[in-house]
Amino acid sequence: MSSYSVESEKKAKIVDISSFFNNDAISYANNLSDGRFNVWWNTFPAEELPPSNTEIEIEGIPFLFPSKEDGEMNNMIVDGQIIEIESAFYDWIYILAAGERRAEDTVYLYYENGEIDQEWIRVSDFWPGDSFFGEPIGIRTKNMHYPHHIQKDHQPTIWLQRIPVPRMKSRLSKISFPKNKAIHIFAITLIK
Repeated sequence: MSSYSVESEKKAKIVDISSFFNNDAISYANNLSDGRFNVWWNTFPAEELPPSNTEIEIEGIPFLFPSKEDGEMNNMIVDGQIIEIESAFYDWIYILAAGERRAEDTVYLYYENGEIDQEWIRVSDFWPGDSFFGEPIGIRTKNMHYPHHIQKDHQPTIWLQRIPVPRMKSRLSKISFPKNKAIHIFAITLIK
């Protein structure tokens, strides 16, 4: 009789998506006009976020938190990007993301053998409030930046969301994101 440990089989693969970053959504209090998450030029306060380019853990999932330095791109507005990943058997795609209003769209999962799945990506609004899609809080800051002032106690949120990888006997090799400028992704980690 063989033994099986779920914990020993759980492996996280952090995906470096920095080459896909096309938006700056973080600013320091001394440079409020750096960045533009949305049409009102809101940004997350850098002082309240993890250090730049460090590995963080949220709900037991490791992520690479992006640079928050002035002028640096630090999130990916989804605009049809296709991200090639290390081909493997994965169960979940975890994302740290925020929406400009709640947003949902279709992600295409490409497998090594040519199979393709469509799955939902659903992200709640960064604006303060509860999760619309039931995802837990990833990172919530106390304040929010506008180009000319700091909105105290406003609590914008980066959510922790996941996308299922349904095929258990096929190696996932690519993730194709939709064109939906309301979805901002800060980090991706795959669980296999």
